[in-house]
Order: sequence, then C-alpha cells, then structure tokens
Amino acid sequence: MEPYKMRKKNAKRALAKAKAIEEAYEEIEKKNGERQMLRIAKARDRASKDITSIRQMKDTSGVVLREDDKIRSRWKEYFH
Repeated sequence: MEPYKMRKKNAKRALAKAKAIEEAYEEIEKKNGERQMLRIAKARDRASKDITSIRQMKDTSGVVLREDDKIRSRWKEYFH
C-alpha cells in the first residue's frame, strides 16, 4: 500500500476514534451519565478478568450442570 494511502487511512481511524471518545464524554455529561459510566466500568472490569472457572456446562443428555463436582466429573468423562 502506498505511504499516502496508509497515512490517510490511519488519519481516518484516529479521527473516528477521537470522535467516538468525544461523543462518549458528551453522553456521560447528560442526564444518564452516571449510569453510563458505571456500565462502561463494569464492561472494562469484565473484559480485564481472566476466566478461571466454568460455572455451568451441559452433560451428555443436554441437562445444565451447575455444581462444581458434577462439572469436574463431566470434564473427566469428556477427556478420558
């Protein structure tokens, strides 16, 4: 890709990102701003967490398992 086209594409991306950030700040300053900030904070928190455990899965018949010991036994059954 030509250097001019790459620079133009990067400039468009930067402009779009800046515009999105500006719109987000304007939305936060409105009436529902506090709710919007909490929603963003929760989303960032969830995105940063690493999934270390599975809370539910299905057994061979399709029934949802929620208890840890049953989930572990299902994993054992699946892999062995």
